[in-house]
Amino acid sequence: MRVFYDHQILYLQKYGGISRYFHELILNLKAMYPDDSFDIKAAISQNYYFRDMVPQRRLFRHGNRFINNVFMKYEILRADVSGKGIDIIHPTYYMPEYLDEWMRKRSRLVITVHDMTYEHYMQSDKGIIEARRKLFSQADGIITVSENTRNDLLNIYPGLGSKPVCTIYHGCIDPVGKACDPAVPLPGEYILYVGSRSGYKDFPMLIKAFAAIADKFGSVSIICAGGGEFGAKEKKLISEAGLEGRVIQRSMSDGELSLAYKNAICFVYPSQYEGFGLPILEAFENSCPVILRNASCFPEIAGDAALYFDDVEELSESISSMIDDKEKREELSEKGAGCLQRYSWEKAAEETYDFYGKILGA
Repeated sequence: MRVFYDHQILYLQKYGGISRYFHELILNLKAMYPDDSFDIKAAISQNYYFRDMVPQRRLFRHGNRFINNVFMKYEILRADVSGKGIDIIHPTYYMPEYLDEWMRKRSRLVITVHDMTYEHYMQSDKGIIEARRKLFSQADGIITVSENTRNDLLNIYPGLGSKPVCTIYHGCIDPVGKACDPAVPLPGEYILYVGSRSGYKDFPMLIKAFAAIADKFGSVSIICAGGGEFGAKEKKLISEAGLEGRVIQRSMSDGELSLAYKNAICFVYPSQYEGFGLPILEAFENSCPVILRNASCFPEIAGDAALYFDDVEELSESISSMIDDKEKREELSEKGAGCLQRYSWEKAAEETYDFYGKILGA
């Protein structure tokens, strides 16, 4: 079996969940099936995870895109001329402009759907939504990362129900990073928030919930890991909530993030929607209790290893219980460790390999 992964996510992301997914998947496929070929190609990349596989060079955005598209065509043509051919092309994002009808006839096309956020929350981005719709319709097989995402996909595009659509869960990054002391010390007691804070991530909900109990727990702060520095609207939100100096943004390495999880009172994920939610597994890996919105894929992924909330009041109550109840925190940490056993990249690679075989045999 010869599988070919393209350049798209390598120049779109320096860090991120999608590039991490492909990195772990390809590493495990190579290790588990050495007689098969799993190649990722790019002329230019800015991606941290693939720095040992692909040269890290970057021009301006559209220059990267053009050069990489030409490079993809060349690599696929070279494989065909050599007689080796490519059995499956698995694009890493949704705009494989190099992929023409000639190539489609020679290879099967598999696509991974990580979430349906564009269709749910970014409907003004009509170009990418149309590109996704077209690619989904062309695919010979589709992988989704949760049953919730699979159901969303088939509800929005019911015509895809005639295709093979398979749910394959992510694995856990083991570990997130070797825990190390942060460049800037963390406060003694804090709630942890990780990643982007815009739109459907509903960061304001956490601020409102914490503001309601902040006076009671005067020594507790919120640490926001990653997501960029606070913007003017966020600063205003924090100020109006009376939380200046108690909501802190930090950019962190993997090692610093690992330590941040380990030392947090709990990790809170107020997002309205996720395709899978890798930070949940990161928290479980680092024995960090988890509080999740009762929405999207969260109950599917975390089961009874998390506390759930539906509104601001319930979130305030959940945070309070985590601060006050050490035994509850320990109980959730133990359940998280048990839940984590469901997820491994070896299992994800094995199921993906079987799915590739199914598509080739169809």
